[in-house]
Amino acid sequence: MKLGAESRSRSPVNERPVRSGKPNALGTPVSLPGKCVFKDADTGVRLYQANCLDFMARLSERFPNGKFDMIFADPPYFLSNGGITCHAGKMIKVDKGAWDQSQGPELNHQFNHAWLSSCQ
Repeated sequence: MKLGAESRSRSPVNERPVRSGKPNALGTPVSLPGKCVFKDADTGVRLYQANCLDFMARLSERFPNGKFDMIFADPPYFLSNGGITCHAGKMIKVDKGAWDQSQGPELNHQFNHAWLSSCQ
């Protein structure tokens, strides 16, 4: 199924935060932080907007033996430094927000190591 294909089972983007409370292997309820922004009931595909480290920690609690075949990652590139670039022939600011600002090479490395370790 193509991502752009129409489906009646797809939920709108404005869903409420997920608080499923499904128990983990130890029987403890584990809710998922963040907001489900896309859900396709036909394929089971869901996209969440959340802090990736918090979200993956909760997933690990909920599924300690694993469950997923793929992780699609789009981490920050730490390019928002107040500089400018050329886009479509115009000079524009390179400022996506605080989430994309570098806190220095050491902290960037710590963050990248943390999210990659969580994926593993």
